[in-house]
Amino acid sequence: MKKKFKALIIVGSILAGITVLSVATVGTAALGAGGFYLGLAISRSTRKNTDPEHVEPPKEGNKLVFAQHRSLYDKDGNLLRLKGVNAGNVLVSEGWISPYSCGPAYNDDGSIKMDRDGNVEYPELSEEEVYAGLNSNKNLSDEQRQELIDVYRYNWMSADDFTRIKEEFHMNAIRLPFYWRNILDEAEDGTLSRKSEDEAFGYLDWFMEQCLNNDIYCILDLHGATKSQNGYEHSGAISRDMLWRDESAIEATCDVWRYVAEHYKDNPLGEAIATYDLLNEPCGEYQDKTTDICYPVFDRLYKAIRETGDNHVITIEGCWDYSKFINPKKYGWENIQYEIHLYNWDWLGFTQEQFYNFIEATRIGHDFDVPYFVGEFTLFDESYDFWDKWLGYYDQLGYSWTLWTYKKTVVGWWNDNWGLYNYRLYLDNKTHQQKVDLRTAKYEDLKPVFECSNTTNCYKSIAGNNVAKYLANH
Repeated sequence: MKKKFKALIIVGSILAGITVLSVATVGTAALGAGGFYLGLAISRSTRKNTDPEHVEPPKEGNKLVFAQHRSLYDKDGNLLRLKGVNAGNVLVSEGWISPYSCGPAYNDDGSIKMDRDGNVEYPELSEEEVYAGLNSNKNLSDEQRQELIDVYRYNWMSADDFTRIKEEFHMNAIRLPFYWRNILDEAEDGTLSRKSEDEAFGYLDWFMEQCLNNDIYCILDLHGATKSQNGYEHSGAISRDMLWRDESAIEATCDVWRYVAEHYKDNPLGEAIATYDLLNEPCGEYQDKTTDICYPVFDRLYKAIRETGDNHVITIEGCWDYSKFINPKKYGWENIQYEIHLYNWDWLGFTQEQFYNFIEATRIGHDFDVPYFVGEFTLFDESYDFWDKWLGYYDQLGYSWTLWTYKKTVVGWWNDNWGLYNYRLYLDNKTHQQKVDLRTAKYEDLKPVFECSNTTNCYKSIAGNNVAKYLANH
């Protein structure tokens, strides 16, 4: 998930693209601004995916989802649209979602920051800071640290949550963000090596098993690569794009995917995986968008998977609009899907219609014969009609989608409309419960908080906002 300032980057990029396109397209320029947007709206409203409902699988005995033209198909060749949700914050932290912290945010005078409603504000919290916080906590033994991690993971996404996603929300997909440290170990000298299969894949295998048990597909999303692919909090390390020119980091990221592919290519649990999502929100070096430096790395990751004999669909992301996608024929990519994230931040004042018209403008010259997937989005509106209209728009285009996000901890005003399940850490506008501090809390204080991340334990009483109700009724 993204912080608000990124919307400025997105809109700036889109507007720049529209300026170029409108100047280059004589007919469009002649229409003027009103005609230009009307033309885009008409183009958008008439665009449809007309791929057949059934095709022959690529080979006899195929057991995996596959891509053909603009659609995904299941192992039997039936048209497949993935409709689901992200399992944010189970393996990769974001401070605004987390029920824990490494302390509150502070003003310059040393006082604790409070939001406009008087709730404690917390700084960003990357996965590296989570590790550092737990490891520096002198109240915990190594055994207790590992136990707490397991308690948290198996409660944040418990077996019951898979059933809810399938039966209550009628979804067939979960996008699972994971981190490179889930797969690789780092020695004191910085040397990286593979974890044992039990350690690397214990939770992932359990997750895939729950998906299979509930007839749900998993999009396995590398949300944080070695040394970060974008420098944002949710990449695991708040830094500045150190992956792209660092050969050791690129090779380590290749080995993450190589190890994943080796583990799942002939594994029945691998049938739960619809696609491998190579890198979440890949932004080129010192730039907040996908750039030319990214594509050769995508190709190396693609080849690392394919060279194992693994033929899962591979998903490649572009930030933040269609102009960042390249012709897959350039690298010979096959059985792939392209992914975009769509966030129309409401405080900017753009209508949803205007936002999608902007996005459509960037499609010109970049509308390739591959499936497209909206891997993250929210609509910033809780009305039934609004969700019905814009999810219908995704359906018309033949897009798969996964909402961001399944659940979150609410401590402030701005993130109150995110998540199908919400847990309020404040009791009212006068009484506030602060997040537990990973660096200083005792085991007996941390464990109940981690257990409370279970949906049934603490999230149940305030579930069911209008977005959740809409999805439950459609």
